[in-house]
Amino acid sequence: MSILRKFENWEVTIVRWFAPYVSLYLERDVLELYQLRDSDGFRRLLKLPAHRSANLLRKSELATESGLSIKTVNRYLNLLSMVFQVYPLPPSIPAWEL
Repeated sequence: MSILRKFENWEVTIVRWFAPYVSLYLERDVLELYQLRDSDGFRRLLKLPAHRSANLLRKSELATESGLSIKTVNRYLNLLSMVFQVYPLPPSIPAWEL
């Protein structure tokens, strides 16, 4: 089996594991505990911050890309922080110097 073939199988394994995890996490923990009405909007927002790791997070961009209001984005990000899925750094932390 080639290395490329193994990598393709690994990607399939990750996707198969991740999809039910997100579904279970959303259904059992977040949707029930926090009584969210817009699970689709939350799912859309859940994917977006991961692509911005170690970068500035502009909530207005998240709102535009997810189709949610900024107020809703703030609420969802606070919720994600409460369940330890995101950890926002305060703006007073200096950027790394090159």
